[in-house]
Amino acid sequence: MSMGVQGRHLEILQRHRLARSGARPAPGTWQRTRTSLTSTARRIGAAGARERRHRTYAIERDAYAWWLAELAWMRTKGK
Repeated sequence: MSMGVQGRHLEILQRHRLARSGARPAPGTWQRTRTSLTSTARRIGAAGARERRHRTYAIERDAYAWWLAELAWMRTKGK
C-alpha cells in the first residue's frame, strides 16, 4: 500500500475520531483513540449494515432457488 493511500486512510480514521496523530513515541506516529467503532458506525449511519446485507442476501438466495426450481419444473416433459 502506498504512502498516499495510507495517508488517506489515516485521515479518514482521524475524521471519524478513531485515530490521531501523536508526538509520542515519535512525531508522525498514529494512535488509536478511545472512540468505539459502534458509536462511530451509529454516527455515520452504518450501524446494522452487515445485518441488513445478510437479510437481503438471504432473501435473494431464496428467490433464486425458487426461480431455479421454477425453471426446472417448466423444462420437465409431460407436465
